[in-house]
Amino acid sequence: MIKQVDPNAKVVGPSVCGIQLPWYAAFYKAGGGKVVDILSIHDYEGNETISPDHWRWKFAQLRAIMSQYGDGDKEIYQTERAITGVRTHDFIGIQQAIRVTLHNDLLQTLGVPSEHDSHYYLNESGYNGVPAYAWTRSSSPFPTPLAMRTREALIKGKKYTGTDDFGPSGNLITWRCALRAAMALSSSCATRHLRHTS
Repeated sequence: MIKQVDPNAKVVGPSVCGIQLPWYAAFYKAGGGKVVDILSIHDYEGNETISPDHWRWKFAQLRAIMSQYGDGDKEIYQTERAITGVRTHDFIGIQQAIRVTLHNDLLQTLGVPSEHDSHYYLNESGYNGVPAYAWTRSSSPFPTPLAMRTREALIKGKKYTGTDDFGPSGNLITWRCALRAAMALSSSCATRHLRHTS
């Protein structure tokens, strides 16, 4: 029906909570891949993991399912992820900023650019049990929007081009456009930004 109204519309779906591989396999087996132009995910796993090894494996498995049905190159949008900064019942804003930035970087290495990666609960709405707000009326701004705006300013107009894996100590992630490159030295503890002109 959507394509009848607007043949150029892009249909995004199915947005399951968590990348549940058996569910996506059943979705494709039932022909679901034919009705969406862009596959959407909510990459929750029951905890706050941002483990590159886990997510590389999970995305490879998802892409294998998609490839089985001719959708190996279909775009993936991450349309909901809430990342809290709560530790020992206290909100630690810088912890949230680091984790959201690391998550965004990781998804870019997996083919999901930042403009297709949505942090849920941007402001104070939603579930009280998931205090993942990046912005509130009384305590704004938290560090997360500032970190993400800085990151976006560094990589705007650039495309992810590769990662140098330094093992447990971190990675060097690179974005490039015609005249400039932006790099981020990323580790499990923090992310430092470097910028240079080529």
